[in-house]
Parts: sequence; C-alpha cells; structure tokens
Amino acid sequence: MVSGTRRALLAGIVLIGKCRLTKFKVWLKEWGLKSSRAQAHTFETVSGPIQEIQKKFPTTGAETMRHHLRLKFKIRVPRELILKYNRKTDPIAVAARKAGRIRRRVFYAAGVNHVWAFDQHDKWQRFGLRLHLGIEPFTGFLLWLIVWWTNSNPKLVGREYFRAARKYGGIPMLTQSDHGTENYHIAYAQTSIRHQLDPALSGTLQHNWMRGHTNIKPERAWGRLRDTWSKGFEDMFAKGVDNQWYNPSNTLDSLTFQWLAIPYIQQELDLYTEMHNTTSRRANKHKILPHGIPEEMFRFPPMVDACDFKIVVPPDMLDEAEAKWAPPEDPVFQLVPPTFETYVTQCFEDLGKPEVTFETFWDVYCGLRNLVEVAVPEDVTMTLGESIRSDVGMKEPFELADLEEPQLEHVLESEDEGGEDKVPCVDFTNEEGRDQLF
Repeated sequence: MVSGTRRALLAGIVLIGKCRLTKFKVWLKEWGLKSSRAQAHTFETVSGPIQEIQKKFPTTGAETMRHHLRLKFKIRVPRELILKYNRKTDPIAVAARKAGRIRRRVFYAAGVNHVWAFDQHDKWQRFGLRLHLGIEPFTGFLLWLIVWWTNSNPKLVGREYFRAARKYGGIPMLTQSDHGTENYHIAYAQTSIRHQLDPALSGTLQHNWMRGHTNIKPERAWGRLRDTWSKGFEDMFAKGVDNQWYNPSNTLDSLTFQWLAIPYIQQELDLYTEMHNTTSRRANKHKILPHGIPEEMFRFPPMVDACDFKIVVPPDMLDEAEAKWAPPEDPVFQLVPPTFETYVTQCFEDLGKPEVTFETFWDVYCGLRNLVEVAVPEDVTMTLGESIRSDVGMKEPFELADLEEPQLEHVLESEDEGGEDKVPCVDFTNEEGRDQLF
C-alpha cells in the first residue's frame, strides 16, 4: 500500500510534468494498487472486514467505511457495495443517517497556510482524557490530533504548534482559536515570531480570537470525529466504569488508566488522522473551498490553483520561542509522575508486556492494576494523591507583560469575524451527516 505522503509526491511529479500519466499508472500497477473494479469484491468477501471495523466504529458511514477498509485491510471496495451491505444488515441506522439538516456557514481563507485553527475537546473528560487538534482550514488538513490528561495547559498546546512548524516547514500568516487560555502561548509565539521576521507588523496581533461558534473548521472536525469514530471507544471506556473496574477519582486507577489508554488512543487517532488527510472530501457544488485529498492540496497548492502563505522560520528562532513558550522539561509533558512511571513500567514487564487492543484493553488494565496495587507502597500512593495534577490547576494567567506591544488589550478584546481584507469562502455544515460533506 502506498502511503498518503508518497501519493502526494507522485501527484506533485505529475503536476510539474516530470513524468507522463501513463508512467504514473505503470508505477501503481507495479506496487499492486488495483482499482475497486479489479479487486472484484463481493458481499461475502467484505462482510468479515466490515463487521470487524463496526465493532470499533459502529456509526461510521459508507464512505468512511470504504477508507477504513483501504487503510486497515488494504482492499478497495465500491461504495455501492458497502451501501448494499448496510441496507441489508442495518436499515434503521441507514435511515437515521439520512435525517440531516444543512446550515450555511461562512469561513474566510485566502489560500493554504493563511490560517491555522485550533480547538479543544472535553467529551472524554469523565474518563480523564482530553483532546486537542490543529487544522489548516483551506485544505482541511489535520496538523495534529492528540489525546492527553489535560488540554488546558498552554505549554502543551504550544508544543504541538512548534512540532507542526518544524514538520511542515514553517508557520501560517495567522493563527486562530477561541478565547481559551490553552491557546495563549500559540498566540504569543505566533505574534512574536511574525514581529521578528517583519518589524512592520509591530503593534499588531497575529492571532484571531473567535467568539461563540465562529471557529467553524475545528468544530466541524470534532463533529466528524464524534459521528464516525468516537462511539466505539466511548462505549468501551464506559464499560470499565460501569463494571467498577476503573474509578477516575482513585489515584492508582487514574494513573494506571492514563498510562495505558493515552498511548493506545493516540495510535488510533494517528490512524484516523492519516485516513482523513489521505481521503478526498466528497464533491459539493455549493462549496467554494477546494475539493481533493487534503495532504496533496496542503503540500502542492498549485494543484488547486491556490497560493501558499507559509512563512519559513529559522530553526534557531523556533528553538528560542519553544524554550520560552513550551519548555520541554515542563511536567505537563510527563505521561504520569516519574515515581509512578517506575512502578508501572516494572509491573507491565512482569505482566509480559501484553499487546493493548480494542478487545484486550480492559483485560490488560485489570491485570496491570492488580500488580500496581501490590507494588506501590501506601505512602507513595498518598503522596501521588496529594500531588496529582489537576486539569484546572494547569491553566495559567494571561500575562500582558510577556509581549512588549502597545496594543495588547486587543489580545483579550478582539473578535475577528472577517473583514474586507479577507476572501470569503462559503462552506456548509451538515449537523447529522458530516460524513457526507466534510
């Protein structure tokens, strides 16, 4: 299976005319990339893979199911065949997915890397897990999608901004988020770097603060995640709580769960991100933003006749900003406290280092939790309970003195909802069927 990155590179080669399209097809044939028609799957051959995917993603639609099959089982199945399967096996769910309403929303973007938008997600807070994402709205490319024990610490969110800047070779013209304190360090860093590179911007804020539900693209990304991905994992975690295997208020329960669940869920989120970034959005004649595969559009803007506003930043400047706004030694980057890490790692080795999967998660957790109960001394447990990190406690005040600019009140008071200098791009939100439009 060819990775999304290689596909994007091949698309770039074809785009700039370094090979003919016929040669491109020869390469695909050599790599064994057969079309859906050539693979000739039937109702019987796809039933098993679909059922396995539905255990984890019970609400996923036909189009998303097609991409799960492509990534997980390396098979290409016509959408019509999946629809036929769904209508026969679960007609009630099919009818429920058709009951969507479309609301018109407007998003402003002039091209690729004009804006990077961010948002947090607290629907899993009851399990001790919190999510955060960054998205390039013009192409719909997910810059990051992470799970951690907090998403309200600005240093943690800032680290993802710096990682993305290094990974993708620069920063955007503007960053954008709601008024949450977790986004302060991105606003600081973006504004500071832009001012250093272009002194003419002195006195201006290079971050848009959005009020209400005007941070459209990240909200739609969360909606799609919940519609097509979240339910299976939520049901799995709820099973542990309902059966009293896991009590989020218990210190050892909470730390053991975080140590086991966060790396596992991050792997699943990485697979979701790959599928999202390498999958073309469904065509929509009402949508002005470009159609296509997000990764290809993000890496090769000329494919969709778009400009790339990416700003290249010297590595030493990024290092300096990261040391100030997201210092690597900060405790927020520790999965669990170091003391507990020592005990739980040894217990996991004693357990035989079992593989953590959707089916085995609670078996592994219960076995590990029993060993941790015996291994961790009571006084250490009490110390961990007293010092355990609170998500609310990690929030930091916004210090105006951290940026030496004359218009800093704008940081707290601005509400950028578009203007004459922005290019309006009409987009739509399908409240019940984001799988179809996003």
